Amino acid sequence: MKKLLAAAAVCLCLLAMTACGGAVDTESLAYTLAGLDPQEIILTVNGREVSAELYLYWLQYACSVAENTGAVDEEGNLNWDYVYADGVTAEEYIVGEALNQAKLYLLIEEWAETYGVELTDEEEQTVDEEIAYYAEQLGGEDAYATYLRQIGISAEANRRMTADFYLYSNLLDLTKEEGAPLYIDDQTLYQYDGITADTILVDHILFFTSDDAEDNQIRCDTLEQVRQSLMEAEGSFRIDLFNTIADTYSEDTGRAYYPNGYLVTEDADFVEPFLDAALHLEEGEVSEIVESEYGYHLLLRKPIRDYVADAYLGELLLEAGDEAEVTLRDAYETLDRRAYYTAYRQHLSQAAQEGGSSAAAQ
Repeated sequence: MKKLLAAAAVCLCLLAMTACGGAVDTESLAYTLAGLDPQEIILTVNGREVSAELYLYWLQYACSVAENTGAVDEEGNLNWDYVYADGVTAEEYIVGEALNQAKLYLLIEEWAETYGVELTDEEEQTVDEEIAYYAEQLGGEDAYATYLRQIGISAEANRRMTADFYLYSNLLDLTKEEGAPLYIDDQTLYQYDGITADTILVDHILFFTSDDAEDNQIRCDTLEQVRQSLMEAEGSFRIDLFNTIADTYSEDTGRAYYPNGYLVTEDADFVEPFLDAALHLEEGEVSEIVESEYGYHLLLRKPIRDYVADAYLGELLLEAGDEAEVTLRDAYETLDRRAYYTAYRQHLSQAAQEGGSSAAAQ
């Protein structure tokens, strides 16, 4: 989930704009392709309202996932009747996944209120900076607005979903904070992957070595600069900075499978320089540069609960989603999803032909 999600009490009002009697946005995809007021409420989750524009965005996402997992015909179009190995059709998957996305976002906001989680001023600023960055990458504010229109989402809704990611991250923090309501106790922790009281979690940034001594020195010097930057950061900021650098630059192919690092015990099967350095780290500590037969490593010992936090919170949210009270409105029941997505893909193709190449990224 990491890594797509505004303070809960504030951003929830974004879905309730129909109550204000505002004019229908006739340029929105919800209106032009589905005949819906984008702010029309088409379903509720535990009484929290989901607008047409948000639901259609999640529907588009689910259709895209289906396409990327093989549900296409010979011409490359979405095959709604495709049957997966578990017997579920693409249409059943899409309808279920779009609804699950609605549940997930609404439950994150509900839990944020329940557990007193809000975005800090710094996080609010970060959300704005992220949006400004992507607008700049697209070519400026006008290009950003055009892109949002092309994928059928308003700037307000896009900001809300971006901010919800930080709410989720803050809920994750509660799983690692002893005494917090979502804290992962030892009994629960030790149910995951054979974790015991002697297990530690260690992540690393790896730069491979080569036969070129000069290149190796550059790599070593670069990693030392990274180490100095990490030493200047503290607490969760150090971990966040480490994760960002590792996700971007580490050459460890195992990172795709172990994004939070590796579980380490004294008898673990790691190369000796890595294992020795890992076992001597205190939680939150950064190692010196370690050289092994693979290359140069920079290690960070993380809180052990980082390893399971995302899976644990995800399981709780899935359970809450299964138990959530969902009310489907008439617009949800009568929506022709096949016709909408066909029209949406045609819309994207036309936008790309007219020079809106950014739309093709959806």
